[in-house]
Amino acid sequence: MTQKPNLNALAESISKWQARTFKGSQPGSAAEHLRREANELWSEFWCESVDPEPGRTTIYTRPKASLNRDSIAEEAADVFFMLVQLSSLIGFDLAEAVAKKYAKNLKREWRAPDAQGVVEHIKPTAS
Repeated sequence: MTQKPNLNALAESISKWQARTFKGSQPGSAAEHLRREANELWSEFWCESVDPEPGRTTIYTRPKASLNRDSIAEEAADVFFMLVQLSSLIGFDLAEAVAKKYAKNLKREWRAPDAQGVVEHIKPTAS
């Protein structure tokens, strides 16, 4: 049986490689790169089409008819790479941040799925 890679050890190795390879990276540029990679991941699930009527800029979004698991996995890995780089540049432990956020999410209440199936937490009302 093949052992799964340890995500923390992999993140540490990725961080060292990024520091050597992408000298001069800044948090803002890493955040922009993360946004682009997240958009590429999003594009694996959704199609966009522009309203064919001249002068209109409406963009319609619809789910893709089929999904490519390998492409999705590759894009998800790119997002992980950028999260590792961002955490390294800013100086926070990504695993600790995820654990802390997970504990917070466990205590939240959640809405019903929206039209695209997204479930978001209910924001507390200001008192």
